[in-house]
Amino acid sequence: MERKIKALIQQVIDLAKSSREIYLTMANLVERPETKETLQYLAKNEEGHKRFFQKILDEAVCPLEVPLEDTHVSEFLKCPHITRKMSPKEALVLAIKREETLHKFYKYLENIQPPGEIRNLLKEMVLIKLEHKDKLEYIYDDVAFPEVW
Repeated sequence: MERKIKALIQQVIDLAKSSREIYLTMANLVERPETKETLQYLAKNEEGHKRFFQKILDEAVCPLEVPLEDTHVSEFLKCPHITRKMSPKEALVLAIKREETLHKFYKYLENIQPPGEIRNLLKEMVLIKLEHKDKLEYIYDDVAFPEVW
């Protein structure tokens, strides 16, 4: 497997690790059970993503085909600052922004791949990230805009 492809896969693995750590940290900070459960669910999914891409890297199977152009990975590595005094609303905003960024990242990778197994896999990752974002936005609506009777 080419060095450039290995580096890209390692960046994807690092993103999954970072996302998992962020979600677990936020899950330990928030008080609402439904927010905590959602963040733990997202962390578990990120662990699965990490294992999948680590297998690709370790076994050199299904290598990604990367064109000779900037993959813009650095644009997707920005991580918001997390504090212990973070409210559930703030935790959800950070998680939503994280999922949105990862959705864009996987969409970019999908678009540069030729048709085939890897493109199909990345298309699935795009949908997963969109589902995560959608679920978080639904919960955010309840936290940010509770009904007042």
